[in-house]
Amino acid sequence: MKIEIRDPVFWQSCEDKRREDKDGYAGMIVDYAEQWAVLMQEKMAAGEKLEDMASSASHEADTMGMSGAGYHQALFILARCWKHGDALADAMSMERIPYNSGANASETPQSDDAKQKLRKVRNRFGGRKL
Repeated sequence: MKIEIRDPVFWQSCEDKRREDKDGYAGMIVDYAEQWAVLMQEKMAAGEKLEDMASSASHEADTMGMSGAGYHQALFILARCWKHGDALADAMSMERIPYNSGANASETPQSDDAKQKLRKVRNRFGGRKL
């Protein structure tokens, strides 16, 4: 099963970052995000509700010993570009992330803490606007 993407441009930037990664950290985060999303998709296809299994699936998908920071970066990546990103954000009790910069932009208010986290992720993934 492939990850279901709603923002292919951003996902491509993540894949580019994975390919260009020198220290392996960004690549590991993108790999983890992809594994987590695919696992959740498989569980949803089997009838499980996202809100019931998102947290446990994050642990199940973590085969690399992801740090807390890496987990949060993967979560923001998925909230930003995965087909079920808004539902994941709700399930994980995080602020929604605007995912379109065009005319159909989904701009939602964010806390200062969420904006700071977004800046950190944005810097890690090439400075692209999330």
